[in-house]
This record gives sequence, C-alpha cells and structure tokens, in this order.
Amino acid sequence: MFKRLNFIIFILLIINSAYGGDDFNYTYITLSHPNNIGCIFASFFVEDANGRKTGENPILREFYYEIPGARFGDEGYGDDLSSEPGIYFIIFDSENMLEGRYSINVIGTGSDSFKLHIGAERINADKYEFQYTGLIHKGEVYKFRLNYSPDPSVPITVEEVKDEDPISLIDELIAYITNATNSGSIDNKGIANSLISKLEEAKRQLEKGKSKQAVNALNAFLNELSGQHEKHISDEVYGYLKEKVERLISRIESSG
Repeated sequence: MFKRLNFIIFILLIINSAYGGDDFNYTYITLSHPNNIGCIFASFFVEDANGRKTGENPILREFYYEIPGARFGDEGYGDDLSSEPGIYFIIFDSENMLEGRYSINVIGTGSDSFKLHIGAERINADKYEFQYTGLIHKGEVYKFRLNYSPDPSVPITVEEVKDEDPISLIDELIAYITNATNSGSIDNKGIANSLISKLEEAKRQLEKGKSKQAVNALNAFLNELSGQHEKHISDEVYGYLKEKVERLISRIESSG
C-alpha cells in the first residue's frame, strides 16, 4: 500500500514541479482493491461533458487519452513490474478542468470487490474526498457522476448513477450536440437544430408516456445522423451519438 501511495504522490510531485510549485492543484481518481492486496478485477474511464474520454474500457479493449490535462496510468503490486495492475488512476490538473459533469465508468473484468477514491483540491477551498466500495462482476458497469466547478464557492459532489432516466439522457445529448456545433464538429447549424428537434420530440413523447412514438423519433434521429455523417458530422460525434441513442432506444423498449 505504501509503495502504491508513494508512487502516486511521486507522479503528483513531478506534475507539481512542471506547473511551477505550490500553486498547482489536482483532482485524482483511483480504483483499487479495498484491502489493497492483489490485482483489481476492474478498470475505468472518465467522460467529460464534451464526450471526451480518458482511461480504459476493458470490454472494448480501448484506451482513451482525450481529456486535456488528464493522465491515466496503473501500477502493479510487489517488485515484479510485469505483475497485474493493483491500482488504476487518473490525475487532472484542476486549474484546467472544465466546469460541469464528469461521468466515471467502472467496468468489471472479473468478480471481486473494488474501491473508488476521488480527491480534489482547489485554490481557497478545502480538499474534497469521496470513497465508494462495492462488489463488481465481469462486464458489470458502475456509473458515478462528478459535478465539478473551479469556483471554490460551488460545492463538488459525486453521486452513483443508478438507472438514469431517459429524459435526462436526452438533455445531455442535446447539450452535446450544442457543444459539437460550437466546436465545428457539426458544421451546419440547420442540421444540428434538426437533430435537436427530433430529440426534443422524443422527450415530449416520453413525458406523455408514449414510448413507441419516442422510439420512432429516435429512429428518425439515427436516420438523419447516418445521412449527414461524413458530410457535416465528424466521425467522433457520429460514433458517440449513434452509440448513445441506440442504447437509449434499447432501454426504452425494454422498459415498455
């Protein structure tokens, strides 16, 4: 355990030095075994409000390094450098973290307990800490939402996301399309507005309890998304929206 903590502290000291000393503030997320022994049968990735990811998705066997200023790594137990990872970590430069929601996705690679630990430091604010311990199985996903603000007067919060309601998911997709349009990843505002209108229609139908009509609106969204891909919508935005909306449709259909 001491080797593990010392390693992370060592990394933080290097980053601290690079940023000019004591004024550097950081946010870190670690995933480990609750008893700090043996390898951890899970990994995780973080997704920011713009859909950028950092970390690992062990199901897809993909690593992400997309969030600016975020560093992902792991460390094994013992002196054998080839040993299985006992801890995964992501370290953020708090000064450059965007205000908003960060989705933390813990994904099981086997059956065992895990501990998620989050710490955040901001100028003129007390350090924030959060810990969660649970049991995870292979393929199971635990989701947490980190609400972050660099403003010390705004509290940092972390909550476990159980079954997030479809209406909230649609609101997040609308915000994502707005951000993608502002960044140029969707280069036609009319198309962006058309996509948003279909999501808003799906939301209205869900609020009326009409699941079938909501699915119809979401399928229309997917059709337009596919038709505008490689014309006015980037590969990254297309892939993100397609995956999210297909999952949303499956969820609505399974819930009746």
